[in-house]
Amino acid sequence: MKKIHKIFAFVLAFLILFSGCNAEKPEETTLDIAVNTAIGQKNLFGVKENKNLLTGNPGFGAGTAICDWTAIAYKEFGIEDDFESYLSELEQKVTEEYAAKGGLDSTKATEWHRTILVVTALGGDATAFGTYPDGTKINLVADGIYNYINEDLANQGINGFIYALLALDCGNYEIPEGSRYTRESIIESLIAEQHEDGSFGFGERSDVDMTAMALHALAPYSDDPEIKKVIDEGIAFLSSAQNGDGSFSGMDSKTSESISQVIIALCANGIEPKTDERFIKHGTSVYDALFDFRQKDKTFSHTLDSEKGDALATDQAMMALMALINFENGKSGAFIFTD
Repeated sequence: MKKIHKIFAFVLAFLILFSGCNAEKPEETTLDIAVNTAIGQKNLFGVKENKNLLTGNPGFGAGTAICDWTAIAYKEFGIEDDFESYLSELEQKVTEEYAAKGGLDSTKATEWHRTILVVTALGGDATAFGTYPDGTKINLVADGIYNYINEDLANQGINGFIYALLALDCGNYEIPEGSRYTRESIIESLIAEQHEDGSFGFGERSDVDMTAMALHALAPYSDDPEIKKVIDEGIAFLSSAQNGDGSFSGMDSKTSESISQVIIALCANGIEPKTDERFIKHGTSVYDALFDFRQKDKTFSHTLDSEKGDALATDQAMMALMALINFENGKSGAFIFTD
């Protein structure tokens, strides 16, 4: 009898253990993934998880691309950090750049556009940020967009039009009458650059990233039938350009950044990147493909053959997650900083 009891106890213990192993684990939400990715970004800069990243760290300075995108993500994901000091540091840099060079860059309008995005995201006013040498406040929206001080937004290619729209719309910034550029003229200039295959790119070359970014910028204007047609043709191009493993290639190699940009474009245009059949190849969605680049520390690598996270690739993955969170909450696009 004792032997039977021992066998029964063993079987019961085994069943409990076995059932425990097969219990469903709580699913990681998009916000969970986003927060973990943002914390992982600290690892790339040698900052401990419980310490601030945005200020006081050598190599992480306000006004550079990686740092500005990271600051936006931290604010949107609710990561605690010193946003006030970051804004102050950025405003001082803007003032110094204007004093030294008369602006933020001699050719790249996107330096203004990224600055407008981060200032708006962190609660600042991009129409009065920093001071000119005469002591008056700098209007980044005027200088960088509608009365661009370097004359031609196209100096940088279509990036100048794409990010001008994204910067304008992130804070619903108005353009005064009589300005050199209007929303309408920027949109017209952008859609004129679409290729016959529905793509956008550098000159005649089709490019996944540029196409996705253009569709992101045009998304708020899709009620216009002409713009909707441009977007639909661009979406069709992206679907045809998707690799058989669900990924996308930028400049002839598979990159997480290309995947991230496509996810942003889809979310901005009301398309579910996890389930839309146009963006599932051989059972793998574009969303699934992004996680092939995810590292153990929750950062994202640039290419598949890298075993280390990349700061810019991680930034763009965070932007994709930001767009997905907005999509899940009934909003469109990555840069929605106003109600």
